[in-house]
Amino acid sequence: MTPDIIRKLTELLTKGIETEAQVVYLLVGVRKLLEQQQAKKEYEYLTFHCDWALHAKLDGKMAQKVLASFDAANVRLRAKLKLQDLPRKLKGDIDQISKMTLFEREMDRFLEANGVPTIGTIRDEGWAHFIHLYSEGHRRLPVGDDD
Repeated sequence: MTPDIIRKLTELLTKGIETEAQVVYLLVGVRKLLEQQQAKKEYEYLTFHCDWALHAKLDGKMAQKVLASFDAANVRLRAKLKLQDLPRKLKGDIDQISKMTLFEREMDRFLEANGVPTIGTIRDEGWAHFIHLYSEGHRRLPVGDDD
């Protein structure tokens, strides 16, 4: 099954990702490989983003870590502290999460480790375009519970 997934992801990335459905397809394939290779802990942010694309609610360890960073920053920002004045580690965490640099880094590292072209291989703006499509799916998700 793994060689088949790698072949399909290679074909997809070689042609280029143009739709939100292709983004989801890529993330499903990556998530399957992460699980088959027992690599979810090694690629925590990648796993988080794959899960986020597939689930409306997340409550795992990584989701809690991300939320804790934003909660800690929110408390300070509501007290009129400026973003640039957050403690260095917290500011760095918020920067890396919100700019998705850890997601990009882990995605590239994971794809390369599996011999699959990276997202930026085909088009120069590949990652920016990918994130645009990725975020499209999240814009339509409901915020909060209606229960």
